[in-house]
Amino acid sequence: MIKHTAILILCCTSIAKADVQDVVEQDILVHFSAFAEQAAAFSDMSAMNCTAYTLRPAFGDLMQSWMQVQHWRIGPSQHLVHEIAFWPDPRGFVPSTLSSLITEQDQAAFDPAAFAEVSIAGRGLFALELMLFDPDFSNYGLGDYECQLVRAIASDLAANAVALSAGWSDYAETLLTAGDGENQVFQTKTEAEAAIFTQVLSGLEFTVDQRIARPLGTIDRPRPTRAEAWRSENSLPNIITSTQAMITSARFLYGQTTPTLDAAEASFLNATSAVELANLGEIETDSNAWFKLSILQERVNNVASAVQNDIGTAMNLSAGFNAGDGD
Repeated sequence: MIKHTAILILCCTSIAKADVQDVVEQDILVHFSAFAEQAAAFSDMSAMNCTAYTLRPAFGDLMQSWMQVQHWRIGPSQHLVHEIAFWPDPRGFVPSTLSSLITEQDQAAFDPAAFAEVSIAGRGLFALELMLFDPDFSNYGLGDYECQLVRAIASDLAANAVALSAGWSDYAETLLTAGDGENQVFQTKTEAEAAIFTQVLSGLEFTVDQRIARPLGTIDRPRPTRAEAWRSENSLPNIITSTQAMITSARFLYGQTTPTLDAAEASFLNATSAVELANLGEIETDSNAWFKLSILQERVNNVASAVQNDIGTAMNLSAGFNAGDGD
């Protein structure tokens, strides 16, 4: 798939009602604030009872709150996204880092400032997921070191979520003042539109290439344990929530409806109801399940095409190569 970077087609005039303000105020700021509140509530819960059994039910809501904002990788998100969600992890740094912390009884777990310096593989949502859902890590009691480690991870996550929300509150002005003559980041309003457009397309590409293609593998060799958040059975919810969040961002930016995107979303949702596999595990033993997931991948691609071809064309934005991809 093409790596997406939105660029302005200089020869044309925008015919769509682009609204960066709506994206910022009704989408970005609202959902980053909600994630910060969700993370803080989870941290408070862990302070009262840090056992895996107690915290598991709340983890799904926390993960889905992150899925509402995971596609934003500009501004403060550039620096904090991996602190919150270190994934994919093909080399297994998360389990190895957590194992080392536990084996050494690392005292950083008792000091928030010291824990903030721990490797990102030992922090954030996916470290938390492993501690709560992996049987090699989750069988601990209230008095065990692992329980304090969970508290530390949850507290650190909440601090980063609050910092991210605050950072976006400040960075919002950078998007909203694009083209005012003093803005050195976005010298025209169209550059801000292009940045948002790029985030949506890149996020959809990430869902296709990472959230779906990684576990899909091939029909002869599916890899369900390569799915995002498979231990907590959030794999399919993550695909659904993240895709719908990006559709919402695109609609706010465009400022009007597009029948093609509406149809692509309906087709996507129809495909998700057919999959019915929270952890995608059945693709390993059921070829029909594998084909259903491959159809879902096609549907997300169709959503991306609708955003690119309809909204991008109407707004005079085109997808080019992203130099940051390195290929």
